Amino acid sequence: MTSLSNSSHTPRPLTPTRALAKSPGSSDYGVATFQNAEDGSKTRDVLITAVHNRVSRELGDSVSSCNDTADQTDASRRESCDQMNDDWSPCDLRLGAGDDDYVDDQADMTTSTASRAVSNPAVLTKPSRSSTVRVQRTPTTAAVSTTSRRARGGLGRRSPPPRRLPANLSPRFLIQRGIAAETQHSEEAQLSAQIRRLSREEDVDRVTSSLKQLMALITELKYSQTVVSHTDSVLSCLHELIHNHRSSRELTAEVAVCLGKVGFVLGYDSYKYFNWLFNKLSSTDGDDIKVLLLTALKTALKEDSVNCCFGKSVNMIMKSLQHVLDHVDDPGLLQVTVECILLIAQSYPDIFTDHFRDTVDILVGWHIDDSQSAVLISSVSNALIYLHPYWLDDLDFSLTLLIQFLEDIEAYTEDVVNLAQPGHQSASASDAPVRLSACLDKLVALIQVLTTVIRAFGEKFRAGEDGSPLTLDFIYRVVEQLVQGGRSVLCVLSDDLFLTAVNECLKLVISAINQSHTSADISEEIIDFTLSQLQAAAHTPVTTHVVSTLNLLLQVLRHCLPSLSCEMVTVIIGGVSPLPRLRLHSTHTEVLGLVLNIYQLLLTLTDVPLLDLVYRYIIGDCELACNLLLEYWGVNERCCILADNPCVKDVKMTVEEAEAAFVFDITALTVVGNSKNSIIGLWALNPSIFHLLTCKLRVVHDQLSTHHPVCQYTVLYVLYSHCHSHNHFMSTSVSPQRQSVMDQPITPSTSGHLLAILHMLSAVLNQSNTSINTRCLCVLWLCEILEMSHNEQILNCSAISNISQCLYNTFCVLDNKLSLLCLRCLHTLVKCRPDDLNFLHRLAVLCVVYVNCVDDSIQSALVKILTSLPVSVCVRAAAQLHTEDVDSPVTGLQTVCHTDMVKTPLHTLHTHNYKQILAFIMQGHVAGEVNVEEWLVRMYDDCQRNVCKVVKHYRHYGLLWFWAVWESAQLTVSSRLRSLGRPQETFTFIESGLRAYIYELRQCHSDDNAYLLLPEDVSTLTFTSKLYRDQLRPVLLVTFIDNLDKLMYNAYEGCATALPSPQKNVKMFFRTNRSTCLEWLRRVRLPIMSIALCCALPEVTVRHGFELISDMRDSNSTESGEFETVVRLTVTALVQLCVPDVIRGLDVWCCDVIGRQFDWLNAAALQASGCFEQASKAYLRILDTHYPGTIAIVNKTMSGDDSVNGDLEQGLSKQTKNQGALLDTATIGFITNQIVDMYSSMCCWSEVDKWNTAIENLMSDKMLGFPNVTMTTDINYMKALTHFDEGEFDLVREKLDLVAGATLSPGVSQQGTGALCVSGLLWHPQHLLDSCRKQTLTAVTSLCQQESDNRVECVADVVRQCCRVSTISSLVMMSQHSTTLPEQHLFNIQSCQTLLNILTDKPQSEMWLLPDSVIDGMEDGCCHGNITLTLRALWDSDCQLKLINQSNLSSKCQLSAELRTRNLKIRLRAARLLRKSQNLNQSQKLLLDHVSVLCQSDPALSDITAKSTNGQHLLMMKNVSVVTSDVLQLGRECVKNLYALQRHREAADVLSSLIVNSCSLTLDRPNSDTPTPTHPYTPHTPTPTHPYTPHTPTPTHPYTPHTPTPTHPYTP
Repeated sequence: MTSLSNSSHTPRPLTPTRALAKSPGSSDYGVATFQNAEDGSKTRDVLITAVHNRVSRELGDSVSSCNDTADQTDASRRESCDQMNDDWSPCDLRLGAGDDDYVDDQADMTTSTASRAVSNPAVLTKPSRSSTVRVQRTPTTAAVSTTSRRARGGLGRRSPPPRRLPANLSPRFLIQRGIAAETQHSEEAQLSAQIRRLSREEDVDRVTSSLKQLMALITELKYSQTVVSHTDSVLSCLHELIHNHRSSRELTAEVAVCLGKVGFVLGYDSYKYFNWLFNKLSSTDGDDIKVLLLTALKTALKEDSVNCCFGKSVNMIMKSLQHVLDHVDDPGLLQVTVECILLIAQSYPDIFTDHFRDTVDILVGWHIDDSQSAVLISSVSNALIYLHPYWLDDLDFSLTLLIQFLEDIEAYTEDVVNLAQPGHQSASASDAPVRLSACLDKLVALIQVLTTVIRAFGEKFRAGEDGSPLTLDFIYRVVEQLVQGGRSVLCVLSDDLFLTAVNECLKLVISAINQSHTSADISEEIIDFTLSQLQAAAHTPVTTHVVSTLNLLLQVLRHCLPSLSCEMVTVIIGGVSPLPRLRLHSTHTEVLGLVLNIYQLLLTLTDVPLLDLVYRYIIGDCELACNLLLEYWGVNERCCILADNPCVKDVKMTVEEAEAAFVFDITALTVVGNSKNSIIGLWALNPSIFHLLTCKLRVVHDQLSTHHPVCQYTVLYVLYSHCHSHNHFMSTSVSPQRQSVMDQPITPSTSGHLLAILHMLSAVLNQSNTSINTRCLCVLWLCEILEMSHNEQILNCSAISNISQCLYNTFCVLDNKLSLLCLRCLHTLVKCRPDDLNFLHRLAVLCVVYVNCVDDSIQSALVKILTSLPVSVCVRAAAQLHTEDVDSPVTGLQTVCHTDMVKTPLHTLHTHNYKQILAFIMQGHVAGEVNVEEWLVRMYDDCQRNVCKVVKHYRHYGLLWFWAVWESAQLTVSSRLRSLGRPQETFTFIESGLRAYIYELRQCHSDDNAYLLLPEDVSTLTFTSKLYRDQLRPVLLVTFIDNLDKLMYNAYEGCATALPSPQKNVKMFFRTNRSTCLEWLRRVRLPIMSIALCCALPEVTVRHGFELISDMRDSNSTESGEFETVVRLTVTALVQLCVPDVIRGLDVWCCDVIGRQFDWLNAAALQASGCFEQASKAYLRILDTHYPGTIAIVNKTMSGDDSVNGDLEQGLSKQTKNQGALLDTATIGFITNQIVDMYSSMCCWSEVDKWNTAIENLMSDKMLGFPNVTMTTDINYMKALTHFDEGEFDLVREKLDLVAGATLSPGVSQQGTGALCVSGLLWHPQHLLDSCRKQTLTAVTSLCQQESDNRVECVADVVRQCCRVSTISSLVMMSQHSTTLPEQHLFNIQSCQTLLNILTDKPQSEMWLLPDSVIDGMEDGCCHGNITLTLRALWDSDCQLKLINQSNLSSKCQLSAELRTRNLKIRLRAARLLRKSQNLNQSQKLLLDHVSVLCQSDPALSDITAKSTNGQHLLMMKNVSVVTSDVLQLGRECVKNLYALQRHREAADVLSSLIVNSCSLTLDRPNSDTPTPTHPYTPHTPTPTHPYTPHTPTPTHPYTPHTPTPTHPYTP
């Protein structure tokens, strides 16, 4: 290697355009093209390599001879280095010191690098430093090998100096010469290779591929000398390809494009190319070859349109194209020639100007050639229009041409008229006869070319404007000549093409006249001409000629509308006008739209007489059409709108035409109705639009709505559009001074409009034969009105009440779109009218029934409404679910279920469908993962045979699952239990599903497992949700076995009419195996009871419990422990159903029939009645009976004294004491957990903690012998609730950390997506509810501790998950039409929503858990056994109060005060409910809390203290000196509480004191006008003896709602 150095120069990068490349057949190699001249190191590498290659080639053998000896080599290298130092200053390529080792190390790589450089010229030597360049020599150089051997020998000799190059071979000279030679050589080689390849190939695909490569290479060699030198070979090759592959159009088109690219690449050297092109064009005979050559020319011109490099050749090109255009006779060749000319006109306007007239002459000749196709004429027309600037530059020529066209048109018109005259004699035989059709075609062509030239003028073709070359007289002359010519021809013949051409030209000319310069005479002439055309085409099919005529008429009317006269209006739309007949062409939408535009344009007249005339014509025609429809259907009533109808009354129309005319006329009035500021439209028209549509035209008409629903819909839509544009007359219909709506109108003409609209919509919705589209429109209208109504006068009027009933009935139609609109409207009504409890109750029934709709949007809307309703309203609605009301939606669903049960089985459920259903029920498998939500719907549709009778109610998940399970049970019975194998295998398979759930239930009681419920598990509220499926499966399993029980009973016993009789072989099978079936049912009933009780199906548990008890009685197995287990489960279900009478009856039956007495049944009856305190005492007495001393230990633990012991012993009966018989452990556990449940129901968390301590003390007393029992409630959770009530949030967090599933860390900290921890079973609704409440408590505690703000969003996510979990549980529970309602889950949903509203700082109205109307109605028993629900509402209200006090809301003080007031109301109502249910101690506690809150809020009430117990604090109410409304309510409740405690004397003292203080306060008032404090509470002053009325309610009085027998839902 040679080292070059020059320290006296600064290195500068060179920017050569191309580096050396290896030439074919050469042993040298070079480097590839580089583009980045800034990269100095690469530049120097390339230059050194180029120099070395050139030196090697020029010196040849002399280089080898210089390397024979080491000395000669060193001397030569020194000389070369010195010479390069003198001549290489611009490059300054140097090798740094210490590079010899690198040179020697690279010597071995020389050969491989050279070979890679030959194959890949991009291989460059990478320098080790930016200032160092290493030069590689060829592998044949001897010096390299010598130097390498010396380096490898390690002799340490210094490398010889580089040899000096000859003076005439300086590096700069070699670089310039080498780069140019090698680059040109490489380009020529590549181009030659491509040309040779194209010449050799014959396959079309290969030729196409090579052609693309050639095109890419030519594009790359743009403006290169290589292309210039090889132009002849390239052109000849491409020309040969065109001839050889003439049959392949795609290939020849590609060749033509490539040929054009060649001309573009030549650039300024393209003159020779164009000469060649036109020579070939002139010497070629085939038009297809000429088209391809001109296509190549077009490609070159298009590519040149940016740079314009053909300036020297364009004159010659234009002359040649002009010559081609003069002699062309092929349309395709003409089109491509014109395209080339237009490209020249665009890029070289100075050249084309001289050829403009000649080009136009030729194009006009083609344009008027009637033998050419429409496509060619359109292309020529577009070309003439494209030359717009040249037309304006040469105005003399343009106007002269226009005048010539007009003269020719006039001449040809005369010829056509003469030839069309009847009796016309042809000319002599020597003259060429003029045919009428040819003359008419020429006339049409002349009119079309005139239209084209006018369009070419563009915006300059306007008369009377600055810069316009045309005068108004000239425009009028054109119009008159066209109109007269058209009218003359129309008199003798009717030709659509001619009239269409005239109309188009007239429309274009009319648009050139300014509206202010429009002549009335000209306008009337054109209008008369158009009407004449329409009259002539009245009895012919609608063509494009009619469309053009209507367009012309519309254009003329827009120009002359201000100057229109009454006579012209009559001519246009009067009785003799052909325009009204076109309204009946309902199938031709374009004609109908144009006629409608004309009518609506006339209705925009500002002249009152003209507008009134048009209006009268339209409504008069509407009256005639309406009367014709009524007469056709035999209705004697007639529609009378106008006394003097201007329309012709003897017009004959069919029913379809009358309907079309009616719809058209009403639709035309929309433009008047929608004009907001049109005083004429509102005042001048008689009758007004509103009066016409609401009164004159009867919307609610049975015949019209039945047979012509489109008429009713049109009237309503136009009226809706009119009202919508005026905001439904809301502002003029509200009177703030009076109570009733519309009594004091602000505007007399519109004050009653809103009330009329509401009554009309109510009537339309109540009409049975109203169409679905009309109902949708009415409900949409109501939605807008209600959403805009913020005034109480409107919302409380009677019309709104009627509307709510209409919406309730309309929803049951179950059309999806209509149902969504109804729900939107109903939801608005819920927000606007929260006090209408009757409406809310009916709406709650509707939501509960249809909330499991298959349609997701309807289901979401129903859930939204249901969760916005107060829970108390929903619970009261649950009592109406099983009424006998025929109009109830529940009755409709029950009818569908009953129909499925009693109909003859069709056996359309296939075996694979049966297996899919059971696979889902038993294992959770879904058939396919695509559209699983439609899986059941598709299965139902496939199994129907009479499609016309498919019930729409089956778009309901509850009914669909009822059908699927019932059909599966029928298939099981009809197949004689062989649907899953042998009968025993079928029984075993079903029983295995029960065992799996029982195993999960036992594991749940033994383990504290917490599951993480991810957001995707509750992503939807339907079948696609995992949680939904997990909760639904056990419910379906229980229902399936129930249905199987009924059908097997029907098979071996038979039913009279309830169920159809099965086939004979089925009956014989089940009668034979009756004992086996009964034995299997007896075996599975107990697991079913446990599962059903967990799934919130207490009625199923009761039915199976009674069946099992009856079986045990028959088999004399009532003495076993299993019998008591069955009784306990049955009683637990009866307690959930709140039926104490049934429990008492069961107790009597067990005592009289079985001979066993269960002491705890009476206590359970008290618990079912809601008397929790009495029930807990009864349970304690039972425990004390069998374990004496229990009461003393419990009282000592819970109250610290033995005062309660006397009360308990006092009521203890001698018959129940039986110290010798001990209760079994299961019964003691049942009693213990029931007491815990009662304390929890009353939100007495501290009492639960004390009770747990008492039980631990009982179990630790060895002398007592109390067994070990397990409590189902987590005591740590109860302690956390206790600390929360006391405000000790740190202790709450400490206790919650010990509760499984009560921490937010797995859901928030780890997942960060709102995951929910669930402790227990995912199919157990109560476990899910408890988990949601635990998570909510943890969330509220973390917020009350005022943690970081970013915690709020995480907490909100968890609360949303809790809300969705409760929603899914509610949907599953309501899907089975159970007799109970998931009120706890519904209340939890509302509680979570309220909490979210507080977290997101929603409006104040959305932060209240219960509306005032619901709070006021709580004491009426609107909650079912309402103690639990009301107390939970009170606790949640306290929770909200704590959260608001700890929050940073802007309106914190106001919210806290208002919430405290609502909290007092709820507490007082809860105390009242507790008193009515004989829970007096808890009622006293709430009253004590109420007194404490009052004392804190009002310092004047500080004399009320609560120091004593046993109700003595209530006596302090008689010392109150300040009597307010709150004090009066509290005092009244205290009096009643004392009276219930049998303290009659104290109650009388408190009541007397309150009366005296209230009267004295009233007498001391100086101003009698000031209302007394007792004003809200004095509509009925109670007499002093009122509290002493001897009316003591019986314990069962509030709890005897007549519950049906347990077997009622299952009686066949």
